[in-house]
Amino acid sequence: MKMILKRRICLPYLALAIAVVAEEKPQESLRRRKESLRRPMAKLEEQKRRRQQAFFPIDFSFSGDESHLELGRQQREQMNDLKPGQDLSERIIGGRSASAGDYPFFVEWSRGCGGTLIHQDLVLSAAHCYNPASQQLTVWVGGVRTGRARQRSIAAAFVHPQYDPDTEAYDFVILKLDKEIRGAIQPVVLNTQPSNFRDPEDGEELTVIGYGVTDLVNQAQSQTLLAADVNYIEDCATRSNYELGVVQPTIMFCAGAPRGSHDSCQGDSGGPILDSNNRQIGIVSFGRGCADPTYPGVYARVSAVSKWIDQMKCLSTADQPRDCVMIRIDIQYDGYPLENSWKLLDADNNVIYRVKAGEIQRSGHIPTTLIVRAGSYSLEVQDKVGDGICCLYGEGFISVYTGDSWVEASGAFGRETSVDFTVNPSRDQSVREYARYGHSVSLRMIINYDSFPPETSWQLMNDDTGAPVDDLAPLSQTQPGTVTRDYHNLRAGHYWFSITDSADDGICCRSGWGYVLFQKISSAGDFLSNVTFISGEFGSYHEEDFLLT
Repeated sequence: MKMILKRRICLPYLALAIAVVAEEKPQESLRRRKESLRRPMAKLEEQKRRRQQAFFPIDFSFSGDESHLELGRQQREQMNDLKPGQDLSERIIGGRSASAGDYPFFVEWSRGCGGTLIHQDLVLSAAHCYNPASQQLTVWVGGVRTGRARQRSIAAAFVHPQYDPDTEAYDFVILKLDKEIRGAIQPVVLNTQPSNFRDPEDGEELTVIGYGVTDLVNQAQSQTLLAADVNYIEDCATRSNYELGVVQPTIMFCAGAPRGSHDSCQGDSGGPILDSNNRQIGIVSFGRGCADPTYPGVYARVSAVSKWIDQMKCLSTADQPRDCVMIRIDIQYDGYPLENSWKLLDADNNVIYRVKAGEIQRSGHIPTTLIVRAGSYSLEVQDKVGDGICCLYGEGFISVYTGDSWVEASGAFGRETSVDFTVNPSRDQSVREYARYGHSVSLRMIINYDSFPPETSWQLMNDDTGAPVDDLAPLSQTQPGTVTRDYHNLRAGHYWFSITDSADDGICCRSGWGYVLFQKISSAGDFLSNVTFISGEFGSYHEEDFLLT
């Protein structure tokens, strides 16, 4: 059911759409040590493509070199005494058939892995199962016979930002479905109790489920969902033959049968391991061999990432929890952005989102919009060289919009700085649940033009229906300054705004300090909350998606 050895598929980390404003780099660098930090552009483009594939709808046109995948498959076969060409997928040891209704939240997907429905349109699985180069990514929800259940397609995938394919640390991925699952099928209940609370107890019986064959000899594939009982092993490091450090107890745990009569195996990767109340404790991750009592199955601990899962419900689904709030992180980079990295942490130091050094390829202003749960956060920004993002090679700065206020920090910080801030619950979250049912709202658009407004044109439309809301043709705006437009009786939902500047210099900052601000207002025109802010420093074109609830 689980992988015999860890899959060596390099996966991208969570990525969001960001608007990049290009600045011309200095012709001659005064700091030669900076040159050692530059990477070949081909490698950077590949890295950018992979990051995008972790968030955006999956591109099935991939035609890159897959020789490394074939090499990894051969190595796994050799290391596990498998004959070349032997099927590595879909095996289960000592299982019994599940009945309809036993595990309605179970998800089968076309990578030969399992998963669980954790929200109406979200599936939790193992990161090592996800390969953006796959040609077919379909899931079946709620069935007990393979391929016979509610069918959905995977629209996007979100790999945990701390996933390490070499150690399988944080082996989690959340799959976004193209359509919600409604009706009698309810999401699984996840364990949120930290590991130091002894939950589960040592020796407690757990159940692992998945599709596969019933033994290692005949390998006759089962067409029904199978379940096997195993026991929780509290101190796997001293009670197994795994090398020290392989099983990381804060994010992993072991489970197996005393004589190896029951176990998960390759085809069950990503599937759940449950307690007696069908509460999901972990995810099938990896192991050595199958049904070997000296090498019990290793599972990714769900409680270790419960905060991240909650955050992903805010970020990736329309039916969001009530305390989800949109924030914006604005960073103005200097002339050497490749040396910069940053990460957003919650109050428990869980990484919510991160950008690694080398991933920011352009200098200038780069905004990132996130939707997070209300609470306390810390933004940590690093510079590998130790000279910050200000002031020798640019006037860099850091600014965070928390939903109701701005928090700013200087770019002159040396090697590292942090910005602490609090996200308060929105005053208008009570209407979020009505967003998909024709609820009417009012919107205010504020545009501050630069000194050359005839260069600017824009368009606003309902992204759910494609219906235009308003637009401005080139040469229509003749006066600089601030223009405000109010729109009433708009249908709540997703909206799309684009703005173009024919002179390729935006509306900031060469000839003025332009910007675009959308606000939610009451039917009487009173301010309720900010929706999104767009910097005028966008060059020739910028587009923005936002949710109006």
